[in-house]
Amino acid sequence: MNTTLQMSELLSKNYALTQEDALAMYSPALPIIQNHEEITISFKGMETCSTMFFRYFLGRLFSEFGNQVSELIHFEGIENDSIRNQLDLYLERVLGDETYKAIYLNHI
Repeated sequence: MNTTLQMSELLSKNYALTQEDALAMYSPALPIIQNHEEITISFKGMETCSTMFFRYFLGRLFSEFGNQVSELIHFEGIENDSIRNQLDLYLERVLGDETYKAIYLNHI
């Protein structure tokens, strides 16, 4: 089963900047990851995301579940180059270059 979380709907806005925004995404994502189910994070309609948001949302998942997260989480609807670049850089730092490339090519 693959659950899609639509960021703009969960946040009721088109940007994700704060720890509170990260928590609003983390809370519904956590039980899905805990059940070892796949999850898709949809960025459709999002205009900006901060590094802080990625650190608190994805960073918390990676710190709790390790690289298993990279096998379960997928991203779609990234329409903004700035968001894509920030996400790419964050994942590259977390996963390392070679691991990141394989995951990126297969899941995004």
